[in-house]
Amino acid sequence: VCSSDLPSPSGELGRLLNADLAMTDVAPIASEWAIVDDENNPPNLVLEEQDAPIQLRSRVDRADEVLLPRDLLEKARKDGVLPEGVTRLVLLRDLKSVVGPDPKNIGERHLRGLYDEVQLAAYALAWEAARPSDRVVGVGISEVGSSTVHHIEVDDAWKPYLEGLSIGEVSSHLKMTHPACFADGKPTSPFRRWLEERRSTMARAVKAAREGQVNPTPSSACRHCGVKDACPVADLGGGA
Repeated sequence: VCSSDLPSPSGELGRLLNADLAMTDVAPIASEWAIVDDENNPPNLVLEEQDAPIQLRSRVDRADEVLLPRDLLEKARKDGVLPEGVTRLVLLRDLKSVVGPDPKNIGERHLRGLYDEVQLAAYALAWEAARPSDRVVGVGISEVGSSTVHHIEVDDAWKPYLEGLSIGEVSSHLKMTHPACFADGKPTSPFRRWLEERRSTMARAVKAAREGQVNPTPSSACRHCGVKDACPVADLGGGA
């Protein structure tokens, strides 16, 4: 049977498959994967210098290796962009179902993933802790609905090397909101500064939880919460 005789994929799954096939410069290396080290242990992360490490358990929807030509990889190493010991460039994606979306709302869920949540940053921090020979150079939300768009926020330091590669819909939001330096003034990229900021947000959340300062947010998710029977506001989200 010739490939031209086969029916084209259709529906939401078909559109997702076509969007996947369009990314010709990445190779999937993990799907629905618990981020663990070579001994199958979740990585330990230090969120603040003065704090003890915490074990971060997470499961990423999709991880891709960037198929960067070897000459560009070596150039990045000579330019000081590729850290010593790193042999693989990784993109991490979280798939989200969206309604529509309306054309004017395309990319909205991706923005929320970058600025309203810590999930994408947590994946990146956990991945690099578990896989020290990998460098996360981009994260993003894949919006799956009436169309599928694999949004990816790429580390600005890597833009010159990834230019022209088919890796998804590349965005450049973080350079408009995060300076190219760490809090102590040491130069870095906006992407790395964003990771530092998200790490601090995670540290504050952990500290608040340990001190019992947990503020529940009632929603439909209350129905599936493991502590809904002990929560005084679970019924507001339909969890009673």
